[in-house]
Amino acid sequence: NILPPYNFKTLVDEDLSKNHRSVDFWTEMETYPWSGEIVRLAQAYDPGWRFLTRGAAEHESFYGKSFWVEKYFPADVKRLVVCRGSKSFACKRGDILVDDHAQNITEWNRAGGHGFLWYEMTADYEHPQTQLRQLDIFFREFSNVKR
Repeated sequence: NILPPYNFKTLVDEDLSKNHRSVDFWTEMETYPWSGEIVRLAQAYDPGWRFLTRGAAEHESFYGKSFWVEKYFPADVKRLVVCRGSKSFACKRGDILVDDHAQNITEWNRAGGHGFLWYEMTADYEHPQTQLRQLDIFFREFSNVKR
């Protein structure tokens, strides 16, 4: 299970609080340049990988995130799983989660999965290669875990 980090750093908190209910807010959010590489790593290690995201109470969040995946990863739109509440409810023993929120990783690990914390970065971050190498090692280590 993987969801490439969204580019929240370019948003002003005030805009986030008043506009997050629109479909366009989610659909127009840009992806990081390295998001495609994260998806390629997931594909290489688990043919059953999924985008996992937490939907807000409003339906616009679900639709907007669906359109976002369709926009940036059109071949993988059917891999989107939107859950309410904790992402850990979608965890089966041994599942892998890549996420940029430490709380999600903690809950995932407690549910029997293996979480990789992808540090939040700004879009101009120049060295994502270090984290991509660490993620590759992580996938190699945990992708063969019995489920």
